[in-house]
Amino acid sequence: MMDPHGVGLELTADEARQVVKMFIEAADVRLTSPDGECPSWCLEDADPDLDDPDDEREHRGPFREMVVAGTHEPSVPIGVRVRAFDEEDERRVSLEMLVKSISTELLAAEACKISAHLLDCADLAELVNVP
Repeated sequence: MMDPHGVGLELTADEARQVVKMFIEAADVRLTSPDGECPSWCLEDADPDLDDPDDEREHRGPFREMVVAGTHEPSVPIGVRVRAFDEEDERRVSLEMLVKSISTELLAAEACKISAHLLDCADLAELVNVP
């Protein structure tokens, strides 16, 4: 697997399925209504810095992470998180894939597409007996 920033990851079939689970769970949270004082999935709030007029209130949802083999490195952390930001008169929800702490924002549909491709690769790897 190659992330959008060019970091290569090597996944076993089991690791691919674990990443799929992380992505699908995050997509489900991303699609859950963020309405109310605080979204139902919020685990922690971060209030804005009063000295920074552009800062916004952040609602932090579930964060999942695992470490897998890298193409050129022995281990690379991959994670998925969902956050919401209270801006002016609206709330913006973000689903992010993090590889080596570099964030890439995804739509829920994109997370599902990546998951489908990973499942296909895991099935193919098992079919040809690749660990």
